[in-house]
Formats: sequence, C-alpha cells, structure tokens
Amino acid sequence: MKRRILCVSAVMVCLVVAARLEASMIDTTTSGDWIGVYGQDGYILNGYIGVGWSLADKAKDLTSLPSYVSNYAYVGGTNMAYVPGNQYVGPTAATLAAALQDPRDPTGARKVGFVYCSPGEAFTVSLYLEADAPAFQLAVYALDGATTTTPWGGRGDDITAKWLGEPTPFDSATLTFTDVIGKWAVFDVDPQGRTQLDVTFAIAPAATRQEAMLNGMMFTTVPEPGTIALLATGLIGLLCYAWRKRR
Repeated sequence: MKRRILCVSAVMVCLVVAARLEASMIDTTTSGDWIGVYGQDGYILNGYIGVGWSLADKAKDLTSLPSYVSNYAYVGGTNMAYVPGNQYVGPTAATLAAALQDPRDPTGARKVGFVYCSPGEAFTVSLYLEADAPAFQLAVYALDGATTTTPWGGRGDDITAKWLGEPTPFDSATLTFTDVIGKWAVFDVDPQGRTQLDVTFAIAPAATRQEAMLNGMMFTTVPEPGTIALLATGLIGLLCYAWRKRR
C-alpha cells in the first residue's frame, strides 16, 4: 500500500512541476529571501548601488546577467531611487524582510533600491537575448514602502511580457500592495530564437498611489516540457517497477 501511494505521489509531483511551467505565478511568501529560490542563473537588482534619486541608470544596478542575456535597457518614463539601510525607515531596510538580500553578503544588511514611474507614465525593461537562449523563468519583484510611521500602501503594478514585433503580450500579471510587503510575478519565457523581450510596468487601475515600481529581476533556466515529461516517465517507471518486484 505504501509503495502504491509513493507511485501516485510521484505522478502528482511531476504534474505539479509541469503545470507550473505553463503559466505565470504570483508569489507572496518568498518576499526578500530570494537567494536559493530565484536567480540561479543571474539577476538585476534595480537601484541597489548608490544613494539618492536620479533617472534610471544601469550603472547603479547590481547585476550578474546570465549567459543568455547579453544586455538590457530602460525605456520610457523611468526614475530611480537608491535607499540604503540606514535611511529606509519604518522599518529599516537592513532588517526588513521585504528588502532583497544582497548576493554579496546574503546574511548581512539588506537594501531597497527601485525603478519607478510617475502618474500617467509607464516604463519598459528591454532584455536583449542571445539567439540560442533557452527557456527560462523570469521572476520580477516589487514592494511597497513606508515613511517613518506609516506604510505608503496603494501601489499597484500591471506587468506585461511581450516579444518585440509581436502584437500582443504573451503573459501578464498584476501586483497590488496595502502594506510594506514584497511580491513576485513569475513568468515562463520560451524565446525560440527571439532576441528582445520587453517587460512593461504600468500603474494598475486599482492603485491608489499612482506609481509602478520594480525592485529586481531574477533569471533561472527551466527544463523543456519534453525533458520534464521524459524525467517524469522514467521516475514513475522506476518506482512502479520496484513496487511490482517486491510484491
């Protein structure tokens, strides 16, 4: 009986993994603890280096691009803020769970940096891919902030992912906030030879604070669906063979 349950469990696990590769997902639990969860291939931590306010500037991002992303650019009405741990108050970024971990010191002080747009604007991050880029997971992170005593609240991001030259986005997600929390929108990207992915951030219609924000983008290669199916078939076959042999 236990072996039969094991076989059924293996089937369920494989189906769940395969299903996750087919649609975007909203993650409200990982928050700023991204290391080991997202970004196994690389990352962009927007506005993570420096202090102050400016127009968006890649030189002030903390980056480790994966081999299949050659470059990226900010397009549209974008501003950038850099907020070190000792200036982000209510609570401080250094210990704030929603602040992204620093990959240079994962257990050390955290920072909050971001790109945002003003009312009536939107901005795009254009990712330039290699022609042979594999299928990958793109995890996009945003958080809301606080003043000394009160959460800002009310921000909302409408995020769309679209290939250059194609008329409509292939996926979208909406992140809304009411407190000092962080959320992930996780997209499954299959380039198939396409070399420019445009990820656009607009203010969600339901937002009461008219800003859209981006804090980080993480990249992780995912197996092709055919590979997953093959692995699942092999695992199920081995488990069921062992069960039948011991009957």
